Formats: sequence, C-alpha cells, structure tokens
Amino acid sequence: MFPHKAVVDENGISTQSPQSTARSRPQTELETGFREWTFLISRQNSRFQSFKMAWELTSKERTETGQRIIKKLATEEGLAMIKALADEKVDVFELEIRLGIFKDRTLPSFRTISHSDILSSLILETPLDT
Repeated sequence: MFPHKAVVDENGISTQSPQSTARSRPQTELETGFREWTFLISRQNSRFQSFKMAWELTSKERTETGQRIIKKLATEEGLAMIKALADEKVDVFELEIRLGIFKDRTLPSFRTISHSDILSSLILETPLDT
C-alpha cells in the first residue's frame, strides 16, 4: 500500500495527496496555524505579519506550540526577522503609523517571547559549558 496517491487538479497538475492510514491523524488548528506561520516568516514581505500570528498561536495556552515558535525564532531566519524589526526606522513616520507598528509588530513579539509558558519552559533552556 502506498502512503500517497497522485491527484490531478482541474489544470492538469499532478499533486500528491496523503491517504488516510491507521497512523495518520488530522492536524489540529494549532498545528495548521504553526505551518502557516512558518510559511509567513519565510516570505520577506510577510515577515512582520508573523509576529502578530506568533502571539495569537502562543496565547492559546498550548506550551508546545510556543516552544516551537521560539525554536524557529532562534534560527538564522528567525533572528533575521527580529533584527529587521529592531532595525526598522519608525521615527520618520507619523505618530499614528508608529503606534500601529508598535501594536501590530513590536508588542506581539515581546508578548510571545515573554509568555509565562515560554519563560518557564525547561525544554528551551540551553545548557552552557563552563
């Protein structure tokens, strides 16, 4: 038995569709959200939207999802996104625009990394050799 079967859409493009097996399970809303978030951070023009989405996923009180987000932010791609946020020159914008940037980008990023489940997570602690 093959785990995937070919499916041809209306444009004649063949795609792989996973067959339901005894081992497969449907993705939860948080798993789907995490995949969407991962896709967003890989796109240059969508990176800043991802801070808000990361907070929405983390605030749903699912520790595992928050841990996965923090681990992804600790990669080169995630650190580049954080650096871009920190380097953004907002002082040239009007106050209303600066407040929007703070509310939609900066505040969600701070909330995500300072969420109580994240701060108390032993999994995210990295041992240091001294």
